Amino acid sequence: MKKVIFILPSGSARPVGGHKVVFEYTNKLIEDGFKVGIVMPAALKWKEISFLKKMIGILRYVYFKFKKNRYLPYSWFDLNKKANIFWCLNLSEKNIPEADYIFATACETAEYVADYEKDKGEKFYLIQSHENWAMDEKRLHATYKKPMKKIVISKFLKNLIDEYDKNSMYIENGLDNTKFYKLKDIKKDKNTIMMLYHFDEKVKQSKKALSILKKLKENHNELKLILFGLPERPKDLDEWIEYYKMPKQELLVQLYNRARIFVSPSYIEGWALPPAEAMLSGTCVCVTDIPGHEYVEHLKTGYKVDKSLENLYEGVEFLLDNQNIVDRLEKNGQNYISNFNWENSYRKFKKYILN
Repeated sequence: MKKVIFILPSGSARPVGGHKVVFEYTNKLIEDGFKVGIVMPAALKWKEISFLKKMIGILRYVYFKFKKNRYLPYSWFDLNKKANIFWCLNLSEKNIPEADYIFATACETAEYVADYEKDKGEKFYLIQSHENWAMDEKRLHATYKKPMKKIVISKFLKNLIDEYDKNSMYIENGLDNTKFYKLKDIKKDKNTIMMLYHFDEKVKQSKKALSILKKLKENHNELKLILFGLPERPKDLDEWIEYYKMPKQELLVQLYNRARIFVSPSYIEGWALPPAEAMLSGTCVCVTDIPGHEYVEHLKTGYKVDKSLENLYEGVEFLLDNQNIVDRLEKNGQNYISNFNWENSYRKFKKYILN
């Protein structure tokens, strides 16, 4: 039985798009007869962090291991229980089990995996974004030169990585149409907008987008807004705004179906999952014009606005005032995004690692 190890940069108590992709592949591999392990460290960059941060890492490791098990993802993802999860203090080689194939899944983990001995497995690097927020670009780009086989999840990442390694493999993310689909018993409200609310403002621009949508509410009193996210409901959030903390998948698909427009205001994405899930659920998307939204074509499968959000107000207002266009974008978007499925992605993934 072949063994695969994925190295994550942290625990998985809360939903993370990059972790979700790893878990999807984990389930497929296990169903296909592979043995899969997932390593989650309590602290990263162990040799670089301060003594205080090391002590915090040790406390986190002990507390979550013996008390809460809060590093586990089962509260938000249906991960196969046969997956072996290794909670460790750091990514020192002694903490990593032997395998046939080992995957770095973030730039910080790539630096470790590249230096492991051969008994840890054939080395792969699953590149899911241009992670220039995690480390400076010179150091980040150095990871692209490391002697690992590279898998990228988007065309723009393929073009980027080709500057450093022309042998990278493009495998698009998949979606599950048994989990995200158009519900027949829920009628869309033409004035309802939905958006992910995220704490990382530099990357997601949630607060900036929210302020624009609140201004839109002043001229469109019938406007409704649904937000979902990881934290508790922000205390300063207006009462007219619905908020859901970490909604379960069943509720999330209902929310997608209620919304007429899904707004994704991100400044940086690798391959954004929420707007793709919304499209699969039959919802029109309004997204920023960034490479991570490459599956949205303006006025064909969705609506695009500048990544600065300068024209977000006008874009959403245009959609609110043109329901016939929204209807067309809903259908086109759902039809197009249906081409992205985990069966196809896994088939390419398996073929690549075995060859």
